[in-house]
Amino acid sequence: MMNSFVDFAKEETLLQYHGPLLGVIVDRTPKCHPEISGKGIEYDWAAAKFFYRHLRIQDKRTKAQFLESVKKSSDRNTVLTLKRRQLFS
Repeated sequence: MMNSFVDFAKEETLLQYHGPLLGVIVDRTPKCHPEISGKGIEYDWAAAKFFYRHLRIQDKRTKAQFLESVKKSSDRNTVLTLKRRQLFS
């Protein structure tokens, strides 16, 4: 029903809006339903959190180290690989 409204159909999700501002690519996800997006976004978050939590505390003490740790945790080439995503989507 909501898809029949032109404004709603063309509106970006918050994830699609904020992604480019943070320097990441967001292909697309259904509004309010990441679990059915088919892209495994909930598993991406879990994998990133798992990787981050297993980093040594010494590697996260300063703001610069923290930001670098977050970037490492969401790296597409090492942590959030396409192969890992396909396992869960």
